[in-house]
Amino acid sequence: MTIWSNGLTRRSFLKGLAGASALALPRAVRASELSPTLSLLPFLARPTTESILVNARNGHMDAMVQLRVRPLGEMRWMPHGPELDVRAGEFVNWSVDGLDGGRAYEYQVRTAVPGAELGPVAQGRFTTQRSGEVSFDAALITDAHTGAFTDGTGPIEVLDEVIRNVRRDRPDFVIALGDNVA
Repeated sequence: MTIWSNGLTRRSFLKGLAGASALALPRAVRASELSPTLSLLPFLARPTTESILVNARNGHMDAMVQLRVRPLGEMRWMPHGPELDVRAGEFVNWSVDGLDGGRAYEYQVRTAVPGAELGPVAQGRFTTQRSGEVSFDAALITDAHTGAFTDGTGPIEVLDEVIRNVRRDRPDFVIALGDNVA
């Protein structure tokens, strides 16, 4: 029997190693325990008074994917089209038609491995285009500076105040000109 300088025997060391490795043994995973994700979150494009295009990219595993839409404030989700079988890394496009002009909607992308229940992985909201002359509020934020500034310096505090004001005013949209990285 070999006894090391710290009092451990070779046998006790190997028993401890075997016990620790048993904790990390692979086990079968049920489909309901897997949660496929998106590698690119939804991108919304081409909004009209009656439609919008939603584009997303599936993550690292094959999945079932579905888009649901509902008017803002309503409880019932409306599935848009059937559940789609999507390969890992594949792009998915949904053209959502039959919407009301100038109305706010919520959307939700749901995924699951085949055979499991769909669950939400991304959600957001959008407003379809308005028809006719309609007023709106917008915030235009320009590049506050060039160069690098540390936290607590003047330019950063000014940009932070601008962001607080935009959040307070809640404009219909924001246009950011320049590199507003800070």
